[in-house]
Amino acid sequence: MKTQQVHSIALESGWDIPQSLIVLAAAVAVPFLIHLIPFSGGVPLGMKILPLFYIPLIAILVFRFHVGFIAALLAPIVNYLITGQPVFEMVMLLSAELALFAGAVYLCAKHKYLRWIAGPLSFIIAKGISSLSMGWMPFEMTSGEYWINAVSNGTLGIMLLLILNIVVLRFWKSLS
Repeated sequence: MKTQQVHSIALESGWDIPQSLIVLAAAVAVPFLIHLIPFSGGVPLGMKILPLFYIPLIAILVFRFHVGFIAALLAPIVNYLITGQPVFEMVMLLSAELALFAGAVYLCAKHKYLRWIAGPLSFIIAKGISSLSMGWMPFEMTSGEYWINAVSNGTLGIMLLLILNIVVLRFWKSLS
């Protein structure tokens, strides 16, 4: 008989913390910590290295879809409520993009070859789909401009997603 796996982490005090809550906390903390790094430039560091996407990617590859999806959906909202960032106009768009990203990572992770590029491919897909909403958003750019800006500004982050993706799959596979 197969036993059901418990999806929580037990603390010495006897408390169990659900994986989703821990992953959400990490998804909020990582971008916050990245934004503490002194950086000057025309494009914010977060738009260059894409820290909002790291934890949902890891969570979906390592745990289960819902763990990464919850973090992806809620991290921008929680970040906004705690820090006031990202700007209000971007909160819902980022939540939607991260939810799309999580879904794409999940689907790619099921494919023998696509799982190795799930992170960067899913970022490009999510930004492409979300860019279609630019006509309804209060931004002064076209869908094409939004997508091109996201991909060109995030090139370093896309490469970091690829590296993170490969490292997690190789490391996790060696532990299994």
